[in-house]
Amino acid sequence: MRRKSLAFALSLVILCALVFELYPRSSQEIDLSTGAGISKMLRYENAQVYLFGETHRCTEYQQFRNALFKYLVEKKGVRVLLMEHGYASGFLENETVQNRLSFADEYGYDQFVVSKEDYELYSWIADWNSGRDAAEKISIIGIDITDDVGNIQTLCQYLLKNHDFTGADTQTQWLLTAIREQNPFSSLQLQTFQEKFLPRLAELYQTKPKQLETVLGTQTVYLERAILGWEEAQEQQRLKGETEQLGGPGDVYRENCLYEHFMWEYQQKPDAKYYGQFGGAHVLMSDYSGKLYRVQNSFVTRLAETDTPLNGKLTVIDGCLTFEIGDLGKSDVNKATLYNTTRAGPPIHKMNKFYMNSSAPDVSYAQYVLLFEHPDALTAAKEYTGSYWKYH
Repeated sequence: MRRKSLAFALSLVILCALVFELYPRSSQEIDLSTGAGISKMLRYENAQVYLFGETHRCTEYQQFRNALFKYLVEKKGVRVLLMEHGYASGFLENETVQNRLSFADEYGYDQFVVSKEDYELYSWIADWNSGRDAAEKISIIGIDITDDVGNIQTLCQYLLKNHDFTGADTQTQWLLTAIREQNPFSSLQLQTFQEKFLPRLAELYQTKPKQLETVLGTQTVYLERAILGWEEAQEQQRLKGETEQLGGPGDVYRENCLYEHFMWEYQQKPDAKYYGQFGGAHVLMSDYSGKLYRVQNSFVTRLAETDTPLNGKLTVIDGCLTFEIGDLGKSDVNKATLYNTTRAGPPIHKMNKFYMNSSAPDVSYAQYVLLFEHPDALTAAKEYTGSYWKYH
């Protein structure tokens, strides 16, 4: 009888432990080096798009990104990484992780100025992609309008390097040959590309697209997207005018570009699962205290609206709320804790909600927030060329 009682008690303890382990958590400390704890918070999420709002060039955010992205790839089927930079940059990064470019190639990732965490992530993606079927490979896409002209020049030279121009007219042949033969390390020739060749290339695409298609075939779309981003960047600068105003026409225009670019990519792959990391200002779901600048009607807010195909398919993690909440002061260690905003209250005296407007619908909130014990102690990421990190 005693043995049966002990066995029953043991079974009950094991059952309770399993229930506790599998029950969704309201908060969980995250080990940034291993990602331990992420699965306890996100195991029941089944979103199509996962978005994380961060502070740029911060080591701890990049460590969290790496751990989160690996988990989403391995456990949630995410296969597209959205980046807050221009199409040309994303294209060259994607060519590298698809192993069509080596990291050491003149156009490869070793030439980019990046952090150690960036280099580790891209190396991991390249290793993941190696030998896998196309459907299982991870692709990288830049959806912003922030390409510098050097990256656009590099993309053009990479696309043109192995093509025959003889099928195009004389004017097109001359322009494409001149671009291909430029020295990418010459600042004077880069200026010529920016002021002379790139505007002519954009005009050629607008007036004689068939000439470019004759040369590039299906690769023409890559050039089209890069040129579009460059033209939109010029328009944003025009809207900003002489005095830059936060939240002004230039910022509104950029948010619209982010939204339109993502939706274009989504239409190409409507069944894919996506992960994107952007500055916290672009991932605004609802305001907290007004201490930090956030873009109103951000592109992420627009994705969550009821009339979009992604309504109800987003999981958003706000990583910048930690600065508005401030120092928690509970530990000397700068712990990172992930909170579920619908289940947990913020760890602050006399506050029982994460967001000031408690009457707003759930879609107006980020579903999760990442809080650091001491947000002011976060460290700036060191950045060098990829070739440096290869050997360090």
